[in-house]
Amino acid sequence: MKLNHLNLCTSNVASVSDIFTRYFAFKAIIGSEDYAMLSGQDGFSLVLTKIDSASAQIYPSSFFPQIKMHFNFHVGFMVDTSELVLAKHKELQEAGLKPGAINEYVALNENWTAFYCAIGDGIDIEVNAHKPVQPK
Repeated sequence: MKLNHLNLCTSNVASVSDIFTRYFAFKAIIGSEDYAMLSGQDGFSLVLTKIDSASAQIYPSSFFPQIKMHFNFHVGFMVDTSELVLAKHKELQEAGLKPGAINEYVALNENWTAFYCAIGDGIDIEVNAHKPVQPK
């Protein structure tokens, strides 16, 4: 079985679609004010559907006690190196988005470099790189 799509509900389909196509290499397959289907480089489909922000429920957040961090509902992108995390953070900042602080931590016996960027309606995008902790 293969996970092949995710549906995200948002009050601004066009804006969220633009973020994924412009900064995360998705291609728009179809789109309107109420609905969009995007395709990722690996064939994964991202579906965006419009919600009425006045009546919408906010996506849940959670707390990861091992690293003492709160997380909003998010979609994660893994890159190969921490340098690529830093480059994507800079690119999003320069584009006027507001990525959060870059965090470096150890979790699950790996060194992580990651940040989160809010894109609206309680949805964040995470960009991370991680590698196994080297024995001392």
